[in-house]
Amino acid sequence: MLEVYDFLTTSQGLAQEYTETIHFSEDEIIYQYDWSKNNHFLLMRQGVARIEIYRKRRWEFETFISIDEFGGIENLIKNRLFSTNIKYRIVAASDGEALMVDREFFLDHMYANPALFHKVLENVTYTK
Repeated sequence: MLEVYDFLTTSQGLAQEYTETIHFSEDEIIYQYDWSKNNHFLLMRQGVARIEIYRKRRWEFETFISIDEFGGIENLIKNRLFSTNIKYRIVAASDGEALMVDREFFLDHMYANPALFHKVLENVTYTK
């Protein structure tokens, strides 16, 4: 998804306003789900992180995300048809870097480039 990163950061002024580069260290919480307040999502640039879900009063490992993968994609949906009580967080499993992207900024860019939007959809729906 380097192509997505390049597309979103082409305009330095817009990128500064609507994206934030996050550098993280192992075991640092880099993203925590709170859909009532959150309108951003994460694009991993370097490193590996684990998604943990809060179940049975403790955090449990679910899966890993790494370079070119997304976290928080549920925030791309403006009108949720259902409510979810799933609490999750993304915790760094190594040192790395991610791009925090504003939802509206991202969607505006994707509508302007349908081919790139298709790549993103394939990435987030493809199971390995």
